[in-house]
Amino acid sequence: MWRARCRILSEPQSLKEKRSVVKSLLAKVRQKFPVSAAEVGQHDMLNTAEFGICSVGTDSGQLEQLAKNCRSYMEREFPVEFFQEEISVEAF
Repeated sequence: MWRARCRILSEPQSLKEKRSVVKSLLAKVRQKFPVSAAEVGQHDMLNTAEFGICSVGTDSGQLEQLAKNCRSYMEREFPVEFFQEEISVEAF
C-alpha cells in the first residue's frame, strides 16, 4: 500500500476544479497500473490531495517498485508535487 499527500500545482480555484484533477489522475493511474486507487484524505483542502494506492502480489520488491512507478507517472503526467508519503507491504 502506498499513501501519499501532494500539492496540486495547477492551483484549482474551487473544490470542483480540484475534484476534476483528482478524478482524472486516479482514473489514468487505475488504467495504466494494476492497482486500486482512491482519494483518502484532504477532501476539503483546495490545493492538497491525499491518495491511497493498493495492489496485491507475491513479491514485496515488485509491489514497492509498482508504487514507485505510480509515483513517477503521477509526477510526470499531472501537476502534482508529493511532500509526504509512506509505502507499506504486509504479508499474510
